[in-house]
Amino acid sequence: MFKIISEEYKDYLLSLGENLILVPQENVGKIIYLKGNIDHIECIRNFRKHLFSREKLIEFVVFLNDNTSFRAISDEKIFLKLHQLAKYTKCESPENISNKNVFSKQYLSLILPKVPIILLILSTLFAFFVFTSKLYNNPSKIFYSEPYISIIYPQGDSIELKDIENGLYLEVESNFNPKEIDILVDGSIVYQKSNSKDVYYQWFPPNPGIYKIVARSQFNGRDIFSKTLTVYAQVPESKSSNQANIEAKSIYKATKIVIGNPVTMYSSPDESVVVGTIDNGSKVEVIERAVSHNSKLYMLKEDLSLYTDGVFINLKKGQLLRLYDFSGDIFTLLYKNSDSIGLVRLQREYLQKVDTEEWYKVIYNKKEGWISSFFTR
Repeated sequence: MFKIISEEYKDYLLSLGENLILVPQENVGKIIYLKGNIDHIECIRNFRKHLFSREKLIEFVVFLNDNTSFRAISDEKIFLKLHQLAKYTKCESPENISNKNVFSKQYLSLILPKVPIILLILSTLFAFFVFTSKLYNNPSKIFYSEPYISIIYPQGDSIELKDIENGLYLEVESNFNPKEIDILVDGSIVYQKSNSKDVYYQWFPPNPGIYKIVARSQFNGRDIFSKTLTVYAQVPESKSSNQANIEAKSIYKATKIVIGNPVTMYSSPDESVVVGTIDNGSKVEVIERAVSHNSKLYMLKEDLSLYTDGVFINLKKGQLLRLYDFSGDIFTLLYKNSDSIGLVRLQREYLQKVDTEEWYKVIYNKKEGWISSFFTR
C-alpha cells in the first residue's frame, strides 16, 4: 500500500519492480526514478487502519535531491524499500511513535466490551452480501471490482468536432481481457479489435450532424458498455487562407512506407478536403512535395521516460511529435512507435513549435493525394 497525500506529486503512482519509480497517472510529465534520488526520509507517525487491522501503516515525508518533497502513507514493506534508498532516515523511537496510533490505549477499555456486538453485526452484513451475490449469480463481485469498458479519450460525455475531415481519435480501455471490443456509432459496428484490453481508432463522420458513440464487449456472456459519447460534427471552416502558407510545390520522386491508423489523404496540404485513407504499412510512390507554414509539428526539448498505453516509452530530445488536440497547457500528440503511431499527453513546457511541415503528394490505389511526411518512413 502506498499513497501520496501532499499536493506536490499527488497525481503520481508508485511502480514496484526492480526499481521504485513514480509514474504520472495521466501520462503527463516525467517519470521520477527514486533510486539515487532520495536525500532523506522523516517519519511522522505509525498507525493501524482500524482496531482489528493487523497491517501497520507509516506516514512520512520523502525529501528528494532536487529540493522537492512529498508526504506519503505506506505499509512497512514499501517504507523499508524507500528507507534503503535514502541517505538517512529520521524517525522517533518505536515507543514514542506508538503513542500516536489512531486508537490509543485510553479508548481500548471503552471499545473492547462492545467487540461481540460489532462482530455479530459484521457477520450479519457479510452473510447478506454473500446471499445477494448468489442471487445475481456473480459471487466474485464481493471481492473484485466490476468489469468495465470506457472511452478514456476524449473525456467527458460530449465533444464538439469542429472539422469532420480531421476525424476523431478514440482511445478505449477495459479492466479485463475481452475476446473482442466493438466500436459502435448510432448502434452500428464501425470497428472491431480482438484479444486486446485497449483500442486506438480514428473515426471519420460521413456528414455533419450529431452521433452517438459507444464501446462494447462481453464478460461472462453479458454485454459491457461504455457510457455514450455524443459527437457534434461540424462543417470545417474555410481554409482558403491556409493556401497562402504553402510554399511552391516541387517535383520529388521517392518510395515511402506509410505509418498510421490509418493515414488521411487530402486534396492539398491545407487539409481542406479528404480524398481517401492509406492503411498502415502500405508502400506509396511520392511524386511531389511541398512545405506548409501551418505546421502541427513539435520538437521535444529533453529526453523523457513516460508510461502510456500500458507500457514505458522513451522519447528522445529533438524527436518530432504531431499535434492532435490540446486543452490549456496539456497537449495530446501523435508519436512514432516502431511501425505504428501512438498517443501521448505532455505539458507545453516540454515542447518547442516547429515552424514548417513537409508534405508529400502520393499515389495509392490509383488515387493521388497529400499526406504529411510525419506519417512516412
